[in-house]
Amino acid sequence: MVDDAETTGEPFFEVEVRGDHVLRFNSFDDIRKWLQDERSKLQWLMTGEDFGPHFNGNFRDLYRTGFQNLNNALQAWQNEPNNAALRKQQFFNQFKSFYQNERTVLSSHPYVAIAREAGAMSSMAAVGAFAYLFSTPCVVNFDVVRGMLHAKLAQDGISPKSANLVSEAVNRLNGEADAELRRREEGWKQVSAQADRLLAEGRDAAQAKVDQISTQAKTFLENLNREGNAVISSIQATEAAYKAQMALQAPVDYWTTKASAHRSDLVKSRGRLLWFAALGGTGLIAALIGLSGLATMFAQGQDGTAVYVKFAAIGIILTTILFWIGRVLLRIYLSDRHLLTDAEERIAMIKTYLALSNEGKVDPAERSLVLAPIFRSAADGIVKEDGPDATLAGVIAKAIDLKTGKG
Repeated sequence: MVDDAETTGEPFFEVEVRGDHVLRFNSFDDIRKWLQDERSKLQWLMTGEDFGPHFNGNFRDLYRTGFQNLNNALQAWQNEPNNAALRKQQFFNQFKSFYQNERTVLSSHPYVAIAREAGAMSSMAAVGAFAYLFSTPCVVNFDVVRGMLHAKLAQDGISPKSANLVSEAVNRLNGEADAELRRREEGWKQVSAQADRLLAEGRDAAQAKVDQISTQAKTFLENLNREGNAVISSIQATEAAYKAQMALQAPVDYWTTKASAHRSDLVKSRGRLLWFAALGGTGLIAALIGLSGLATMFAQGQDGTAVYVKFAAIGIILTTILFWIGRVLLRIYLSDRHLLTDAEERIAMIKTYLALSNEGKVDPAERSLVLAPIFRSAADGIVKEDGPDATLAGVIAKAIDLKTGKG
C-alpha cells in the first residue's frame, strides 16, 4: 500500500479519509492485508470483557460490523470480475461510510496511540482511556480509572512515567508567565512611544490624548495585575499539588508492599486451612471410629457405662482440640483477607486523591475529610468475631474458656 505518497501511475484503488488522508492500494491482497493490520491493531477494542452497553454500542459493535462489511464488500468485488465497476463503487462507498463516523479512527490516530500506551497496564485501562477521549460512558473499575487518568495526562502533554510530572507543569506555567510578561512590557513600550509622539504635536491636543492614554494605561495595568495574579495562583496550586504528591508517594509505596505481603500470606493461610480441614477431618473420623472400637473391646466383662464414659470424654477432648485449631486457622485466613482489602482500598483512595488534587478539585476545607480515612490507624492481628459461635465446637470452646476464667 502507498499511503499519502505521489505515484507515477494510477493506483488500483484510492480513497480519501478524513479529508486530508489519502490511502492508495495496488491490489486486492494489498487492501486485504491493510484491513487485517487495522483489525489486529484494534483487536483489544473488539474483544475481551463486557465494557457496558454505551461503549459496546458506540465502539465494539461499530468496529466489528464495519470491518465485517468491508471484508464482505471486498470479497464480492474480487469474486465478480464481470461486475467489477459496480462492486468497486460499493466497496468505496462502504469504506467512506465507515470512516466518516466520528467514532471510527485509523490505528495511526493519536487517540489509539494513547489507548495503546494505557493498554500496557491492562486491556481495561486501554478501554478507559479510549472512553475518556471520546467522552463515552463505560463500566468503571480500578483499571478503567487508571486508563482515564493516563489519557488526561497525555492530553496535557505530561508523561505519566515521569517522576516530576507536576514539576514539568510548573516549569511550563513559568515559561508561559514569562512570555506573557514580555508581551505586556512590549505593549507598554508601544503605548509610551505613542504618548511621546502626541506630546510633540501640541500641548492642548496632547493633554487630551494623555488623559486618554492614562486611562488606557490604567486599564492595561489592572488587566496585567489581574492576569498575573491568576497565573501566580495557578502556579501556587500546582506547587501545592506537587507537594501533596511527594508527601503521599511514600504511603503508596508502603501500602503496595503491605498488599503484596498480605496477598502472599492469604494464599499460605488458605492452603493451611484447606489441608487441615481435609487431613484433620479424616483423622478425627478415623480416631472416633478407633475409640468406639476400643470402648467396645474394653467394655466386655466390665462395667460398660464407665468405659464408654471415659472413651467418650477422650473423643470430646480430641474433637475440641481439632475444632479449636481449625477455628484459629480460619481466623488467621480472615485476618489476612481483611488486611489485604484494607491495603488495596488505601492505595486506590490515595491515587484518586492525587488525581483530584492535580485538577484542583479538592478544597482546603475538604482536605482533612479526605485524608482522615487514608491515614487512619491500620488494624493488625487476628480479626475479632462479630458474635458467638453457635456450633458444637464453639459451645465446647466457650465452656472451656469459662472454666479457665477467660470468658
